[in-house]
Amino acid sequence: MNDNIKMNNESVADKKPASPLRRIWRLIVIILSAILFIIGIPLLVLPGPGLLCLFLSFLLLSTEYDWAKKFVHKFRKKKNSHVKKL
Repeated sequence: MNDNIKMNNESVADKKPASPLRRIWRLIVIILSAILFIIGIPLLVLPGPGLLCLFLSFLLLSTEYDWAKKFVHKFRKKKNSHVKKL
């Protein structure tokens, strides 16, 4: 797995710069994820779907970032194992 990380880092250096539309899209994803995250934190203690907002913020980030994809994958894996126990 460490080899994959090395290879990804090396390939990032070889990639062309992102187009302006891609940068705008990435900025929109970051802003929407931050809004969902900021809304989700107080909803953990207040009545509301706090965990859902937090999960959606990571789900949105996972469209652009590998670390968020890994987090979402681990979350889904744990959810599936808990559902199977029921």
